[in-house]
Amino acid sequence: MDSSNVVASQERADGGRKGRGAAQSKKLSKIKDNESKIRIIYNDVGQPIGDGKIQLASYSGILVKSLVKITYPSWHKVPESIKKNLWSAIQAKFDLDPNSKTFVLASMARSWRAFKGQLTKRWIYANEGNLELLKHPPPIYKKFLQQPVWEEFVKSRLSANFKKTSKEQSERRTKNKFPHRLSKKGYAGLKEELKEQLGEKYINDRSFLWTKARENKSGEFDDDETREVAKKVEEYMKQKEDGSLVTKGTSDILTLALGTPEHSGSLRGLGLGPTSTNYFKIPKQGTKRQYEMLMSQLEVERKRRKELENILKKVEAQGNLPIQVRNPQTSEKVASNTKISSNMKHVKPAISQHESGGIKSQSHCSKGKECKLAFGTKDNIIAEGIVFEKVGPNEKIHNVNLGEHNLRVSVTKALSPTASLPIPVYGEMEIIEHAIGSIVAWPKEFVLTGLEDLDSQVKELIPEQQLLEESLEMAAEALLILNSFGVG
Repeated sequence: MDSSNVVASQERADGGRKGRGAAQSKKLSKIKDNESKIRIIYNDVGQPIGDGKIQLASYSGILVKSLVKITYPSWHKVPESIKKNLWSAIQAKFDLDPNSKTFVLASMARSWRAFKGQLTKRWIYANEGNLELLKHPPPIYKKFLQQPVWEEFVKSRLSANFKKTSKEQSERRTKNKFPHRLSKKGYAGLKEELKEQLGEKYINDRSFLWTKARENKSGEFDDDETREVAKKVEEYMKQKEDGSLVTKGTSDILTLALGTPEHSGSLRGLGLGPTSTNYFKIPKQGTKRQYEMLMSQLEVERKRRKELENILKKVEAQGNLPIQVRNPQTSEKVASNTKISSNMKHVKPAISQHESGGIKSQSHCSKGKECKLAFGTKDNIIAEGIVFEKVGPNEKIHNVNLGEHNLRVSVTKALSPTASLPIPVYGEMEIIEHAIGSIVAWPKEFVLTGLEDLDSQVKELIPEQQLLEESLEMAAEALLILNSFGVG
């Protein structure tokens, strides 16, 4: 689908003023699937924000007009295969969170319904007395609307049944006592705008957004009812701040001020995306089957954790890889003035306590153990030798502190005689050939003893254990929720 040649404005069939017209997306049409995608960023409730949001909305509108026929009676009747294609097309152009699929499709559904409503009001009902003019789709939308589809759509919109339904929906909309004054930016755009304008004075509460969305340009409200709700919001905020009001779940400030409960769908004061379930963290009611499944999963996790602990015990029993759990708050300075070869500037020191998740691997090497000595990368082995067990943190070699991240090795064989030593002794030993039979300092990450695979295995298991613990904590929390529903 080429979406770059879309007319920018439209002439109404009744001779009225030019409208906004079809959306353009020239930039997006040039993006190939293998090229850099447009990155989407989100706010704290999962709504797209920034420039990417505008491009996403524009492209979504073009897609849904192109791929979804307007003759489907509702979005629920649109085949899942079409919705799947819509999502795939969006993923091809945008770098976005996979969890935002529901939001994107809901946004497309809204755009699709608005498109149908626009066609009905601006073209069909505006020219109901001129059926000749309604024989063909509006020129600007011929790209999207095939003749048979248009004819079927016009027929359905002029039917008595649809007119009755349309009238009922119009009456329902008139009952909305508090219409907002938002433009296309929506609540998400308003939120970012207010955060930028107000800084620390911004109040992160949906009741604050709700009132701001109904202010006119003068910061006033157009009717007494809205003004009264805004006044209640302000009073409840003060009560909550001084501790005289405690809100819980959906019974928050906005619900209290409006005097009506939340219903399913989008939340008032937030717009498309957040729902009562995910915004207020309301758990779904547990069932006997869910409880049994949870207990079964919990048992599986316990077994996996036990297996992991056994593996770690076996590794520790080797004596070559002691695991020491240390305080993450502790920082240790290494006193060393050892000069490093300029060729080794890219070699990072051993990982810090923070980076290693609280677990630190000490030297792999026992006293007098044969090893291979690498340089730059672990695949680049330039010598063989013997590594010696460290005496302590203040151990010296050639009158310089060895340091925490180096080991004491004796070079026994030069595989690359002219290669530079990682830590040379200037004026005495600067290349491998000079160090044969001598003891030098060597970065311990490049001292290979054959236990590296075992080390790698343990390091992979450590984060898995952390995930397991988190999983068990979540399961325990879920059990508490189930118990609150009397499941057991």
